Amino acid sequence: MTSSTATPVPFPADHRVSETYVDWARTQGPGVEAEARALLERVGRRKATAWGKPGRFVDEAERMARDLPGAHLPWFWDTAGHWLLGLHRRSAARAYAKARTAERTHDLPVDAGWRRANLALFARFGALPATELGGAPAWLAEVLGPVDAHREFVSLLTAWAASPGELPADLARRVRDSARAAGLGTDEEARLLGEVLAAAHGKAVPDRLFDAARKPLTAHPPSDAQATALLDLFPESKNDAAAWLRLLLACGVADAAAAGRIAPEGGLGEWLRRYASRYAHRTVAGGGVTRQAVPAELLDLVARFAPLLKADGTPVRLHEDRYRWPYLDADLLDVCLAEGIPVHDPGPLVRLEVWGENSRRDLRALAADPVFGPRLESAVHDGRRPGGGSAISRLPHTPEIAAEVRARIGKLLDALRGGGLAAADEAVDELRDLLDRPTALALHGIEEALDALDLSGPLARALRAGLPEELGWPALEQALTGFRPDEEVYVTCTWPVLTVYGDTRAVAVDHAGRVGECTLRLPDGAGPHSVHWVGGQFLVAWEGTGDGEGGAYWSGSPADVFRPDDFYALRPYGGSIQRGLGYQFRTPDGGGRFDGERVLRPGGQPGIGRRDYQMYDGRNFWSAEVFSERRGGWERLDPATGAPTGDRTLPAFHSPDTGPDGTQPFPDHRILAELPPGAPLSPLGQDGRLTGCRVLHTAYSGYSPREFVLESVDGRTASFRTRTWGRRPWGILALPAGGEDAVVTGGPTVRCYSAADNSLLWQVQGFAGSRDRTPVRATLGDQAGPVPPPAFWHFLTPRDEASSRALRAVSDTAARALLSSGDDAELPGVTEPRIRQGVARAVRLAADVLRRRRELSHRVAVMRSGPVVELPDPVPDTLIVPALHGLSSRKSLYNRVPSQPRPALLTSVAADGRHLRGEIDDEARLLALPGPVPEWTALVGNIDAVAWRAVVAATPDDRRGAIGALLEVWSRQPFAEAGSRWRTGYAPEARLAGLRAAGATVASHPGPRGLAFFVQRAADAAPADAEDCEEHTVGGDDTTRLPRLLALLDEHGPLAVPDAAVDLFRWRTGVPRAVAAIVLDGFAGSDGHSADLKVCRAKPYRADRPTVSRYADLLWHLGPAGRRSVLAAAVPADPAELWAPGGMTAAAERMATAWSGLLDVTPYTDDGSHAAALAKDHGLPATWATALLTGRPQEPLDAAATGAAVTAVTWALAERPVGDPAAAGARALIDHLTGAPAELRTALRALADRSLTTPVPPGQYEANPLFGVPELVDEVAAALGVGRDAAALHLQLHALDRPADRTVRRWNGWTLDHHRAVRRELTAAKAPRPAPATAPAALPSPAHERFARAWKEGTAAARGKRRD
Repeated sequence: MTSSTATPVPFPADHRVSETYVDWARTQGPGVEAEARALLERVGRRKATAWGKPGRFVDEAERMARDLPGAHLPWFWDTAGHWLLGLHRRSAARAYAKARTAERTHDLPVDAGWRRANLALFARFGALPATELGGAPAWLAEVLGPVDAHREFVSLLTAWAASPGELPADLARRVRDSARAAGLGTDEEARLLGEVLAAAHGKAVPDRLFDAARKPLTAHPPSDAQATALLDLFPESKNDAAAWLRLLLACGVADAAAAGRIAPEGGLGEWLRRYASRYAHRTVAGGGVTRQAVPAELLDLVARFAPLLKADGTPVRLHEDRYRWPYLDADLLDVCLAEGIPVHDPGPLVRLEVWGENSRRDLRALAADPVFGPRLESAVHDGRRPGGGSAISRLPHTPEIAAEVRARIGKLLDALRGGGLAAADEAVDELRDLLDRPTALALHGIEEALDALDLSGPLARALRAGLPEELGWPALEQALTGFRPDEEVYVTCTWPVLTVYGDTRAVAVDHAGRVGECTLRLPDGAGPHSVHWVGGQFLVAWEGTGDGEGGAYWSGSPADVFRPDDFYALRPYGGSIQRGLGYQFRTPDGGGRFDGERVLRPGGQPGIGRRDYQMYDGRNFWSAEVFSERRGGWERLDPATGAPTGDRTLPAFHSPDTGPDGTQPFPDHRILAELPPGAPLSPLGQDGRLTGCRVLHTAYSGYSPREFVLESVDGRTASFRTRTWGRRPWGILALPAGGEDAVVTGGPTVRCYSAADNSLLWQVQGFAGSRDRTPVRATLGDQAGPVPPPAFWHFLTPRDEASSRALRAVSDTAARALLSSGDDAELPGVTEPRIRQGVARAVRLAADVLRRRRELSHRVAVMRSGPVVELPDPVPDTLIVPALHGLSSRKSLYNRVPSQPRPALLTSVAADGRHLRGEIDDEARLLALPGPVPEWTALVGNIDAVAWRAVVAATPDDRRGAIGALLEVWSRQPFAEAGSRWRTGYAPEARLAGLRAAGATVASHPGPRGLAFFVQRAADAAPADAEDCEEHTVGGDDTTRLPRLLALLDEHGPLAVPDAAVDLFRWRTGVPRAVAAIVLDGFAGSDGHSADLKVCRAKPYRADRPTVSRYADLLWHLGPAGRRSVLAAAVPADPAELWAPGGMTAAAERMATAWSGLLDVTPYTDDGSHAAALAKDHGLPATWATALLTGRPQEPLDAAATGAAVTAVTWALAERPVGDPAAAGARALIDHLTGAPAELRTALRALADRSLTTPVPPGQYEANPLFGVPELVDEVAAALGVGRDAAALHLQLHALDRPADRTVRRWNGWTLDHHRAVRRELTAAKAPRPAPATAPAALPSPAHERFARAWKEGTAAARGKRRD
């Protein structure tokens, strides 16, 4: 394979110890051999680096070979490549390529036999560069002849297919060329491609190769053996390997498998499992993987394989994943269920991925399945956004999902019927969120179910279960009286002592009362501070305002300020991940405090450690960090020093470290403490003085467990389920006087759920934490706090047993009476003031929930009463929003509201129009909507921008249909009426509500940044605090224009943007051709910046990187309003003009004018098109194109140059479209033609004068009489009895020296079919034929004069014939 020598060079028997370079050098002389061996030894010493860093080895070899003569390089690099074959095939291929490059660069002779052996060797290891493998057939044909070359190429490919090397994308073309050169047909092509692909199991195969192989393999299906291998191929793919599946479907492999003629390894069920596992995810740039939907081709295959899969009866496993992120693809699961294929159930913890608007299936079979149907509803529900309705709204083509939605709503109705009052409070809001129009219409009986709810059940249960006001800690409440009502109060824990502190003082209390207090002495400018009770003193610490600042002191010696070694944990209690549950214990002697790492005593300066979780069984202490299962778990502490001992033996209550079947301990919430002497009975339960709780959870997916089992130390148990991540239970609370047992979770916000049914009873707020807390929705109990951290709930005691017993006896009838009595509600026997306040709060909340329920009932009744609008074509937002990309939003180029599979936008346009006409009220308008509304009011006054997208052929048909539906609805609205004036913008909803309250009519919908986008008549008062207000006057009568445009579109079809229009736009604006084409195509793209740029790079625009960057910059500066203005300018007052001759170039002219008014226009510079056109038409070099665009020749004009200049000027003035920037330069060039005859200069000036005053519109040609002499065309048409186009062609053929057909079509903007039809019309009319061609005129004359002269002469000749 390497350059030839007179003496044959032996081919190496073992590539690993190849000395090919030395063997060749030996044939060149002794001195050459020695130098070659020395070089190879130096390179060989670096060979060890090739194992880990092969690229570096090649770089080093290149450096060492830098000074080698050219004849040495092929042999040197082939030797290096041999060494690398077993180490790193890509580096070996790099060496091989360097060898071949050296041969070509230095034009070295080649030993054909050696090269063929070397080709085979590198092919066997898959180490040939793709260009070399692809070029092998041509080279082999040169040295062997076509037939033998093809035979050897087949051997080469066979070796390559068995290697780890990847197949080149153009292999099918190479195989085809080789086979045809050998005189073989497509059957040989198919055979070879089948063999190569069948041997590529598990390797990466380009999609292009699969697609190219489809045609020959379809014509000549593979043998059963090849088909089986192709079925088992499973190529490595950057995507979903859909190209491989298309090949299986096309060439009969899929049908053979479906018929049972072939079978993949393990059977079809195993094949499906392998596909799902291998292609469930794809890698992404920067690392990691992301889920991807299964392709349509797989769904087709599953349907074909279904009979055999059903007959086999083995459940297929669809959830497994090679990256160990299992999930179920909803589309794949649906097709299996629809076909009756049994599917393995991996359990509810495996996520079901629903692709929403990108789903390829209606999911009806999945929704109807008793096992997977509820999971589908849950997955859709969890994936929706607030205000997004239910799964019914998200799956409009899946009526079976209604049963699961009904079940969900039934649970919420149960909460309103007899759940906890806080649960009812949350349920009515969730129902309002779920019961949008599609859901309300689908759920028959929902009105009656809502009307039956009087809230007496939740109120009665709240009082019978127990209110938070029934519990109190007198010592804490007494301590809090010393702080200002507006003062932020914090707490820290030294169990059983709780330290309460504010801005200036701190108090320490235990179960019995106050144990200490002090006044804080904080320096000026101190940051957040903390106070801890330790051994009878307070440790006061504060943060500084920068790194390294802050300090602390002990209350016993406040003057001794120091900086603690560990400052991190010197902060107030803030919840389970900030100080755990509050179990940071006092030492048994009372003189210190355990922090989980050490014992802190007064005077110490180490600070406080981070092991926030602790246990104490009366003898030993244990500690752990938060998320202990990931940080070493629990360890017993040294009782003297407090240091972890490494002993991980747990206390007896928490041993063994296991749970019942299906559960495991929740490591952080291992709770155990010894109550102090004299402590009251704990409402959390106790065994002697020990109190504690085991918290176990089931297996889970996601961020945290959501199913728990609790076992209290006193033997009580409870289960707890939540739909919200991070809700961590920590105890079973016994409410006073026989109230319900309740599971308590969280902190600082503590939520209390019934142990019986997990219904939320109430929630209370703890003390402020050290970080900003996420706002929590208020409900029953929020005003009862603040409550202490969980560890101190042991000290809560009943306030008044008699009042609690009275509450336990409340009946539903009494609850109804309380609701009826309003603020005067009282219960006999409830005398304790705090409990009476709690009852009043419960009654007020129940009344408010009842009010909201009644409002919801009214909403549902209105929604179910009948349609407010009738849409001719209810196009969903998933189609129409992408069609409006970049136009419908005022604030952003792209839509920010997720598209819904419902016609929310069209419904909004129609309902808002009716409201603005006064036909419906605001409530009916809003309740007509099937979902959240994407922004559209920016289109008011700019609807022509949308109409232009409907017109241009570049718009996909599905989007054109969606736009047509919008235009049809729009034409019926008041903002389509001529002369109407409208105001649009953004305003706070409260300000808009004020306008409505004052009697104004305004339509609005939620928009960005808490504002609403609105439309109102411009004559009405604008809302206060409005932003980005614009006023528009509708100029044309869109009630007739838009239907006329749609009718023309149906009759004539969409319009392709001609090249002349693109040229005109870029001449006027200076933008590159690709940008001009994209703009005229309606800013072709999608709803996303990256998608827009991808369209710019792809066919048919093919913009290079600088052009893409410039386009992105232009989009940014143009903004949404600029886009709308440019596109709206395209549509004329009469839409029929667009389909008239020159209509699209006229539109481009208007768009360019609008563009120029918005952005700085850059002068046009030739991108090569002018030079190419001038060279094609007249053979002139590019320098004359430059001269035309600059208006001056590059060199003085001699006689020959003058002739060329005359040709260029004539071309620019007579043969180019009107508006071509070359015309201005041509007019200036005339003054430089001093060497031309005077009569010629006069003729050229006549052309120049005509170019300044021509009636021909920009973008059209003087050579088109339809624009240059329209009256003459009418005269000719009447005389000949033909149409205007035929008359125009008649004039062109007689006046313009027999122009070529292609040239005529360019002038006139005709298609080939139309041109033929016009010629047939002329022939049928027996129009006079043009005279034989004569020499062109010596002096150029304007085309309109030539048309007139030709018709006059032709008419005179006809008269003469008649006289004769």
